[in-house]
Amino acid sequence: MISKILLKNFVLFKLFKWDKINNLNVIIGENDTGKTNLLKLLYSTSRAWSIYSSDKKNNKEKPFNETLTDKIFDTFQPRANGIGDLVSIKSRDKLEAEIVYFADTNNRQQIQFRFSRKSKKITDTNEFIEPCKDENFNSIFIPPKEVLTAFEAILSTRSEEKWMYGFDDTYKDLIDLLLIDTIQGKQKANLPSVVSSLEALMKGRISQSRGKEKFIFSRKGNEKYSMSMTAEGIKRLGIYITLINNRQLHPGSILFLDEPEAELHPKAIRVLADMIFNFSKAGIQVFVSTHNYFLLKQLELNARKEKTEVQCCSLKNADGLVTADFSDLQNGMPDNPIVDVALDIFDEDIAID
Repeated sequence: MISKILLKNFVLFKLFKWDKINNLNVIIGENDTGKTNLLKLLYSTSRAWSIYSSDKKNNKEKPFNETLTDKIFDTFQPRANGIGDLVSIKSRDKLEAEIVYFADTNNRQQIQFRFSRKSKKITDTNEFIEPCKDENFNSIFIPPKEVLTAFEAILSTRSEEKWMYGFDDTYKDLIDLLLIDTIQGKQKANLPSVVSSLEALMKGRISQSRGKEKFIFSRKGNEKYSMSMTAEGIKRLGIYITLINNRQLHPGSILFLDEPEAELHPKAIRVLADMIFNFSKAGIQVFVSTHNYFLLKQLELNARKEKTEVQCCSLKNADGLVTADFSDLQNGMPDNPIVDVALDIFDEDIAID
């Protein structure tokens, strides 16, 4: 679990510091405030640590700085200056990052690195990076676009013979996880209820197939549909069910959700909010970015009802520099552009009458 974040000169962030991080963390802000960039940096660092830990156990000697460089490059896919493009153009100083995992002293790991705009790879990291001791630790990023329909095309752009820009590692890594076979047996607490509520909403289920089609949507009555004939919202919800059923999403996971409400009806968004809340209760750490009033409001209602702290990071862009305000949704909805727009529409409606 991530317990602390400190960033300097990262894209639009001159300084970003987040000390109070919980199991459920919400990031809001208008377009061009760096929400996706923030999620991607946290994901690529977390994923690099997982890969490095696995390599160490298998006696592979690839240094952490090389694993981190590769994962950041493949996640952001920068063009002109490589990873140097992530350094703020408003600063002559290096990008600096400090991400702390696990608050307890037995597992605590601090990962620090820095690089300049001219850097092609990361050479400056903290001296001791230990393999993660928690065998359940992993990270999953679910991007805004669904992947089940075009997964073969996406994978073809990332083959060693034909590497192309367009679909970054958040897509490739997710597909790799979805193709892992499902496992029979009892799921962890709170997760079976998530699967049941999603399948009830979908009025069916998405399952893996042994045939040419890797994924099939089945309705009650044994009606089967290919992914190309299945609604976008159903495909998005099916991703969560698949990851739970094949045991890739479990307590100890860090789940990064970038605008998960895309393609969903408001009714489904409320179910999605309950699902996210149940993930956090099951021991999954969640970072979710959103523009959606329904999702944010339902998370706030759940926080107040359950008397559970939910951290909300509100990002604002002023003249090309992003600042952050933090609040607890348990104390109510913070001032933010999502609510402001909803109130503006309400006021305009009243004025017309």
